[in-house]
Amino acid sequence: MARLIPSEFDAASLQGDLHLPELHTLARLRDGLSDRYVVYHGVHWARSSRAGSVYGEVDFIIANPFGRLLAIEQKNTQVVAAEGDLLAVYSAARGSARGAAGASRKSITTQINRNLNALRAEFSRRYPCPPSRAKSSDVRVRRWPLLTALTQSE
Repeated sequence: MARLIPSEFDAASLQGDLHLPELHTLARLRDGLSDRYVVYHGVHWARSSRAGSVYGEVDFIIANPFGRLLAIEQKNTQVVAAEGDLLAVYSAARGSARGAAGASRKSITTQINRNLNALRAEFSRRYPCPPSRAKSSDVRVRRWPLLTALTQSE
């Protein structure tokens, strides 16, 4: 059984069932991976500058015994492949680009890259590497969107 960080999760403590699919995924990761794996869930980050504040969250980061990381962004909505991108389609007014019938679309690729770049930057800030040893590959995180809905091409 994988180790969870934070170590406890309680479905009853969450209001409504907005996060229920993620809790099911968390339970599957915990039960399906060996105790040599660590699953970080709900990894939040924030950064402020003169231009304003930006923030985000990675649904799951899995660390294997060799220190390799896998980031998972779970989408519990319709996902379409369009223009070389994966887009989450929401019926409510959210996201960045309007689609058909008032639905909004949000780029999953942009979201994942923004989150991982922010985490890499924070890690590099906290644990600087001497210039003689620095490589662009020092902090590598694989990314994987977890699609719980049917993926369709447009």
